[in-house]
This record gives sequence, C-alpha cells and structure tokens, in this order.
Amino acid sequence: MPFSISVASAAAIVEQYDVMSYNSGQHSLYMNGNRYHFASGALFTRYDDGTGTLVGTATTDGTLATAGFDVNLNFGNFRNWAQQVAITSAPHAKGTGNGDETQWSFMDLLPTSTLTGFNGISAVYNLLMKPQPYGKYTYQYGIGANDKNGDLGLSGWFYTANQNGDPGSPCGSNSTCDFNLKLTPVPLPAGLALLPVGLAVLAGMRMRRRSEA
Repeated sequence: MPFSISVASAAAIVEQYDVMSYNSGQHSLYMNGNRYHFASGALFTRYDDGTGTLVGTATTDGTLATAGFDVNLNFGNFRNWAQQVAITSAPHAKGTGNGDETQWSFMDLLPTSTLTGFNGISAVYNLLMKPQPYGKYTYQYGIGANDKNGDLGLSGWFYTANQNGDPGSPCGSNSTCDFNLKLTPVPLPAGLALLPVGLAVLAGMRMRRRSEA
C-alpha cells in the first residue's frame, strides 16, 4: 500500500517535533479501548501559512510488524490563547495537565485527516473534530497540553467517518477516541526553508522499513 500525505502548499516549516506516546508504555492513539503507539519517525510540523501536519505510523506495540494505522493528520487555523477564548467558552479541548493553557497553541483538525489500516486492519477512516456543547473540541499543544502530565505535548479528540462522510465505527461522535502525545523539538537548520516534500521522503522511508520488517 503506498503511503501518501496531503499538504496544501509548499510552505516553510516554522516548528517541527518528534512524536511519541505521552509516557513510556502508554498509548499515542486511543480508540475505544484499543491502544496504539507511534513507531519512531512520527513528526508534527507547523508551517508558516497557518497549516500543520502530523504524520506517522501507530501500531499495537510501536513496531512496524504489528497491526495499526498510517496516521495523516492535517491542521489549520492555528491560534493563541486570546484568539481561542474569543471564539469558544470552552477554550481548552482537554485537561490542562500541569501546564499553563494561556501559553498553548490551538488548531483545528481538518476533515482531510485519515487513519489507514494495515497488517489486518483494512479500514480507511476520515477523522473529524469531536462535537461539544460550545462548538467543536479543538486540538492543543504546549507544556502540559497532552492532558496527562507536564511534558511538552499535544492532544485532541476525534470521531471517525467513512469516505462518504457518514459517522462510522469504531469512533462515533459519542465515543472516546483521542491522541495523547509527547513532543520533542527537532532543530531546524538556520536559514533553511524546509519544504513539505521532505515529509514525503521520510514517509516513503518508513514504508520501506515496514515492508522489510
């Protein structure tokens, strides 16, 4: 199965992070009792055009030999705390952990986001932001934003839909499905405008490693 990512434009990278489970032995992706762990090489990237991506492979044990999903999340509408509280009366999507939510960044999960199963999981799911009484639960990242501890992290709820846009298994709008992640900054070369094509190269390398496993 070819691995692909969708990026709106060739914008420059302004922030990039390695992605892993929020704590050793804990999940990266939780889907109604099923726990998945990102294999090495997962990246969260923010671009200077207000978009972002999270690309990686999440499996039952964090290796490429077991069942799991190719994760392709697309984000938009990045905003700070002041901008967030101006549009919702429930400004942080999940718990505050041990962090200061006023220092976090917030963003919307775009409907082009997907989970593509492999090694016994044949489904392809579109991911949508989970509804809540005051709008939709947005995604968040910062110190303590993984909803679990005081580390630099990212979290957000979602529900799944099939390719026709209808709510579908395994994560309906009332289900508990989310990401709880630890982020480690990736140093960017000074003065170098990194382009999204680099992510496609990394994704291809990850798929080759999995096929050889």
